Amino acid sequence: MLNLILTPFLCSSNQNEHLPLKKLLFLTTLLALFGASLIGQDNQTYPKIGLVAEGGISFGGDALATVIFTDGEDQDLNAGQGGYLAAGAALHFTENISLRGTLGFLYQTTAAENANIRLTRLPLNLVGFYEFSNGIRVGGGVSSHANIRLKGDGFLPDTDYTSNLGPRFELAYKWIGLSYTAMEYTSETDGVFSANAIGVSVSFVIPNRY
Repeated sequence: MLNLILTPFLCSSNQNEHLPLKKLLFLTTLLALFGASLIGQDNQTYPKIGLVAEGGISFGGDALATVIFTDGEDQDLNAGQGGYLAAGAALHFTENISLRGTLGFLYQTTAAENANIRLTRLPLNLVGFYEFSNGIRVGGGVSSHANIRLKGDGFLPDTDYTSNLGPRFELAYKWIGLSYTAMEYTSETDGVFSANAIGVSVSFVIPNRY
């Protein structure tokens, strides 16, 4: 049995911060795209709007906390790591050029059986794409994380973080994509942490383009 016994790398603070204006504007843009997706459209004309469903995993970033188990193993909770689900909208200006906006839920936990220690956040992505006729697409845009919280489940104090607005790059083939996001998390007491992450994702646009 794996039991949490030590978390040596965490200093924490409790804080209630409003989302920066840039995040609210970003979220408003995503919601506007989602609402527009409900409007009827002619399949033969542009622009076209579709719903996006996406899921994936990401890796990277600095350790926000480390847990050590009774068997001597340890596990980091990294700023850029976790599994996520997201939804949003894709606006196709032409056959090749599109803009995607998504709002997701990114989650990471530990293998401890006696504690539900977890890191949660809401990724907001806005990425423009150029898509080739063979199904390959390349994209660049921005990303920000909202409501970043490390929950200690009584073993650690809960800690909130804020993120900057960082660049995001994607390379995909039809449904499968690779991404790189450059980002930082900031805590009032702990300072600044790298949340740079490499991700692998599967996404679908409704109506289906392939």
